[in-house]
Amino acid sequence: MTGAGAGDLAWLHEPVDDYGGSPTDTDYKGAGKDVTVDTLSIDNALSRLNDFSAEAAQYVETTFEGALAISGTLTTDTVWMLNHVYGSEPAQSGSGPYTYTWAPDTIRVQSARFFIGLDYLNGFAERAVKGVAFPEFEVSNNIGETSTFSATAFYRDEELATSATPGSAPTPGDPYVFHGGSFSYGADTLVKMQEATLSINTNAHAQRGWERKADDAVRGNIEYSVTPTKIVTETDLLTDAYGNSTAPATSPNSLTEKDVDLNLSNGDDDLTFACSGAKIGSHDWESIGNAGEDKTEAPELTPTQIRPELTTDEAEAR
Repeated sequence: MTGAGAGDLAWLHEPVDDYGGSPTDTDYKGAGKDVTVDTLSIDNALSRLNDFSAEAAQYVETTFEGALAISGTLTTDTVWMLNHVYGSEPAQSGSGPYTYTWAPDTIRVQSARFFIGLDYLNGFAERAVKGVAFPEFEVSNNIGETSTFSATAFYRDEELATSATPGSAPTPGDPYVFHGGSFSYGADTLVKMQEATLSINTNAHAQRGWERKADDAVRGNIEYSVTPTKIVTETDLLTDAYGNSTAPATSPNSLTEKDVDLNLSNGDDDLTFACSGAKIGSHDWESIGNAGEDKTEAPELTPTQIRPELTTDEAEAR
């Protein structure tokens, strides 16, 4: 990987129930295509000590925590990162094609190890980032674009090297593209879709003891949201936001729950985010009065569950 370009990225699963443990996984994966590392930072949480002076007498390092954020075009390599969002490996069903389904079945988060290389004028540096867990994961599908993702993580530790541990950069699969997508709301497939954004926030966090580096990583309360934007073709979404056919309902629990699916495909693999129990938390009509623009609506849906499902010919999870 040294000298291949401005930078490189590969990653491996760390063992289940061994936060930050040495990987037994040897299948180096990419994170997607056109990936950028938006954040790769460390925080020593310096504590200031004064000594009867306006200036600090000393700064002492306390807890250590790393932050990682990446984004790019969604590929099937990206999807295997969901282990480190939901916290555990997916369940498998089928006999070819196979379906892998992720669910938050454990409290402890399975961590990953990322190898991030940088070519600079005088050499090459790799940061092996250990104990990576992703509390936040987002997928977007917009007209005229590839499907994209962004993921935000914290990590436990890292190690600096002058050569690339993976040896060569992994080759991600084909990208998911907007025209491989569809969006269903209840029994209906919505038409004239413009974009859709799906967000998963598990509120995962580090658990600590009396050491500088975290002992473990666990998930917290999980929050989901799905926001489709489409050209207004009828008023069904608006009346569902009312909880009534003509005006906002005044009785509690009047909003209808519906199942929602965001479906994506790259021609080989199909990815469905199956969202259960979704209610419309807010609704917006946009561009009213602007004759030069289509009139769109953008409801924000709040599901009680999201279960990503990958259907692929691969007989084993990567």
